[in-house]
Amino acid sequence: MALGVQIIVIISVFGSLVVLYSILYVYKCVWDKVFLRVANASKWVKKATSSLLQILRKRPTHQNSSPSDPPKN
Repeated sequence: MALGVQIIVIISVFGSLVVLYSILYVYKCVWDKVFLRVANASKWVKKATSSLLQILRKRPTHQNSSPSDPPKN
């Protein structure tokens, strides 16, 4: 009788560990996909902002001269 109870307890503990592992594995897969999407989105935003800043830097000033030009006398 005691041996049957021990076997049932061992099987139930092992089964609960398997269920817990599978839940954590699915959670990890979902988290990785979400993290990769967020990382890709942040890369896209960084790229867009850097290109926008480059465009803004290349625009001529209201005097139509860049700061690297020598002053005209």
